[in-house]
Amino acid sequence: MSHSAGGGFDDQPGPDHHHQGVPPQDRRQLSEPLWPSLLRWLSVIGWLLMAAVLIMVHDARPEMSTGLVRYWGIEIRTHWRADLTAIIELLLWCNAGVSLLAVVINRLRLRRKDDNRYYNLWLLGALSTALLLLFQNVVVG
Repeated sequence: MSHSAGGGFDDQPGPDHHHQGVPPQDRRQLSEPLWPSLLRWLSVIGWLLMAAVLIMVHDARPEMSTGLVRYWGIEIRTHWRADLTAIIELLLWCNAGVSLLAVVINRLRLRRKDDNRYYNLWLLGALSTALLLLFQNVVVG
């Protein structure tokens, strides 16, 4: 027989010293389950992809024709860059897929009234879809 941290023997019944002070209804969730952690990571990955898309849109879009540029006669690009536009479209499809997967997982595991609804994933999916529709009309040079 070995002594436990509470001073009693391990094989003897008695108070549960490992969960002392934790209400019985919360003992089942002492360690974080896989699904909320997975959903949180999918959300972070999705928003990082969206940030990458926005940075690439800035580089891929046509250059602005200002009065100073016209006065000095500087040549500017008037079309979207084809290489970056293809990558942007791929990232948007991935982003829409990640958000759809996360929303489906969340709907399947949603049981309690106080479970997190992850509305940011709905927003991310809607934003990705809207940008995909917008990029269908982009003139690539």
